[in-house]
Amino acid sequence: MPTAGSPPAATAGRRSTPPGARNRQAIQLAATHGVEAAATAVRLVHQVAGTSAIRNARPFAAHFRDVHTLTQHAFVSPARYESVGQLMLGLPPEWPLFAF
Repeated sequence: MPTAGSPPAATAGRRSTPPGARNRQAIQLAATHGVEAAATAVRLVHQVAGTSAIRNARPFAAHFRDVHTLTQHAFVSPARYESVGQLMLGLPPEWPLFAF
C-alpha cells in the first residue's frame, strides 16, 4: 500500500483517460489567455522602462522578443478563441487540431 510521499511510480501501470472535449476547450482557452496576459505584462514593463529596456545587452530585450513571438504561435494565437467558440456553438472548427 502506498504511503504518504510515495513516488509517482506507485500508480504506474494505470491508464489515464484523455480529457474530454470541454476540458480540452478550457485548456486551450487558458493557454491562449495565459500567453496574452504574459505579453501584456511584458508590454507594460516595456512602456515603463522605455527604450533602455530593448537594448540587446539587456536581458529584457530577449524576454520582450520571446513573449511577442509566442503570441504568433498557431496553438495560442487569438484565432484560437474563435476556434473554441465554434466548438462551443456546435459548429465545425476551422482549426484541424480541434476535430476531436
